[in-house]
Amino acid sequence: MLLVASARLELLMLPDDPDYVDLGCLQIPLQPELEVQVDVDTASNVIVSISLVLPHSVASVQAFAAATHEDAWPSVRDAITEGLAQQHVESSVELGTFGTEIRCVMPTQNEDGNTVVQPVRFVGIDGPRWFLRATIGGDAAVFDDAKAKMDDILASLIVVRGDQAMAPGERLEFKFPQSE
Repeated sequence: MLLVASARLELLMLPDDPDYVDLGCLQIPLQPELEVQVDVDTASNVIVSISLVLPHSVASVQAFAAATHEDAWPSVRDAITEGLAQQHVESSVELGTFGTEIRCVMPTQNEDGNTVVQPVRFVGIDGPRWFLRATIGGDAAVFDDAKAKMDDILASLIVVRGDQAMAPGERLEFKFPQSE
């Protein structure tokens, strides 16, 4: 596994489990072919996003606080589908590994500035007092074997919610790995 960032980082394993990398609210399993891209705001030196990259697939992952006895995904899913409709992007809600997921084809620009379309899946996973959202593109949005690989990685993520009081929807904090 390779950890990539806009700032130089060492790959550090969890002291309790050498098979995971600790990025604060997310602990990511070490997997063959998996690259973790960490986008850092250079002005504040804060991690703003995490992407899980497999050959020909990427999942942008975010973690949020959630209410104790309420699933966040249904309202988030509805908001995403409404937003897509406002952008004139057709979407469908289908059953996936983690329950319902949104599938669509998004217009985007390639390196040459040409408009192309890219299949995308939006996946939501509700946990105890946390919610994980992944936006998946590339082969893992289309092909069953690539979907299964990405979904296995998502299922292996450990969300560290913490005990502090947080409003539902508040983003959980990513942190740089700490050396001992």
